[in-house]
Amino acid sequence: MKTYDKLSKITFLKKYSFKFLFVAFIGIHIPLIGLILYLAFGGNEVLDPISVFIAVLIFTLAATGATLFILNKLLEPIIFAKESLSEYIVNKKAPQLPTNYTDEVGILLKEIQFSIQTLDELLEEKQDMIGLMSHDLKNPLAAVITYSELIPSADTEEKKLKLSEKIKDAAEVQRDIINAVLELLEREEIVITSAMMSEIKLEKIFNELKTSYEDSLNLKKLDLKINTNGLDIRAREDLIKQVFSNLISNSIKFTPDGGNINIEANKLENKVEIKISDNGIGFPPNKSKAIFDRFTKEKRKGTQGENTTGLGLYLCNKIVSRHSGTIEASSQGEGQGSIFVVSLPI
Repeated sequence: MKTYDKLSKITFLKKYSFKFLFVAFIGIHIPLIGLILYLAFGGNEVLDPISVFIAVLIFTLAATGATLFILNKLLEPIIFAKESLSEYIVNKKAPQLPTNYTDEVGILLKEIQFSIQTLDELLEEKQDMIGLMSHDLKNPLAAVITYSELIPSADTEEKKLKLSEKIKDAAEVQRDIINAVLELLEREEIVITSAMMSEIKLEKIFNELKTSYEDSLNLKKLDLKINTNGLDIRAREDLIKQVFSNLISNSIKFTPDGGNINIEANKLENKVEIKISDNGIGFPPNKSKAIFDRFTKEKRKGTQGENTTGLGLYLCNKIVSRHSGTIEASSQGEGQGSIFVVSLPI
């Protein structure tokens, strides 16, 4: 890979074929160059035909050996890709192929890495789906059946009403899980190209989201403050808006009545940092990474019993990663509020 890496840094060797042709061209002309240098700087000694023949033969053999050696080294990234694929097929070990090269082989390495990563995620998701179907979806369905069977034996309207409410709650849990799974499947192949990106005013996005959550904010008497410092970001608008929507929704869900939610954006050296903080129920500091897991076990109900599916933050993390950004969470502990920081490159 070192030879390929060094040749990739030469400006005019942008294509992989150019690298091969360049090495072959130099190799072919080494004997001629060597002979010319000898004649130019070898003094006035006149060589006999046999000496010229031997000299040219030596130069040709040396040049051929060196050329074949370098060309073989140029094949290393392709061989590495082949071995990585075999390793994944046999041992299910995901490789770490380089993705920073822009020639034909570089694009091939990038696409192989992306394909394997996507396949690996799909296999993991299959197992998660099996667990979800066998547990999370069966439990509320079992509750619906149980409560439905109890209704005929309820001897008062009040008991029937309570059972009906429980059926409704269980059905809503099942509905939320199904919606979350459908959203996950829809977003699984998140592709973001430069043509999909646009300049977005953060103030516009957050004002729109504040309006859409106005009823929820008023219901819990929450104070949402926004300070974007007039900053813009470059992103795919529908996806990045979903990220901020999920984060605001979580803050509303997990912040008690009369609480505060703050959104602040700042420009650092090479990125824009958007911080969403609240004084809600928080979480244990050692769970700051686990809450981003798909179908995380760290999910809990909101302060008014709102349901969660354990998929929202996973999707946020995936979308932000596709934007070459990061999302981090922190909390001092239970009852100490939460802080989510989304960092996007400028």
